[in-house]
Amino acid sequence: MSTPASRNGSTRAGDTDRIQVAQMLTDAAAQGRLELEEYEARLTKAYAAQTFDELDRLAADLPGIAAARSGPPRRRCCWRS
Repeated sequence: MSTPASRNGSTRAGDTDRIQVAQMLTDAAAQGRLELEEYEARLTKAYAAQTFDELDRLAADLPGIAAARSGPPRRRCCWRS
């Protein structure tokens, strides 16, 4: 996912962004940070998310996730805006 400074939260998220958040949630569940029911509910929401705001809310309360989400903005392909 891109850094907060490089995008607007209401911008549409792509499949790659949804998959990245799903992987973060999977890692958190594997580490015992999420109960199975909570993990399943968040995972369903992650795959249905349309915007970065929706994705950000799914992992915002998990320790260590904010550091994993930061980094340089990803380059998008020329055919995607």
